[in-house]
Amino acid sequence: MTKEQSQTLLSLVMPISSLRFSPERAEAWFSNGVDEIVLCQYRLDARAHCDADVLTVDFVKKDDRWSAGPVEKVICVN
Repeated sequence: MTKEQSQTLLSLVMPISSLRFSPERAEAWFSNGVDEIVLCQYRLDARAHCDADVLTVDFVKKDDRWSAGPVEKVICVN
């Protein structure tokens, strides 16, 4: 995924403030074919899965238009 493509998809997230951008966080983009993409943001210093503070967004392309689902937070209970 190019920077331009990721910026286009990120512009669909409302509100964008529900995602967290900082040097302490990383992101990974995954695709399931050409019409489904998932963004995963996580803490770089996480020591365990429950400490990861993972945020995800699903993007789906239908009829040549992309849409973004809500920002979801992965919650881990020990």
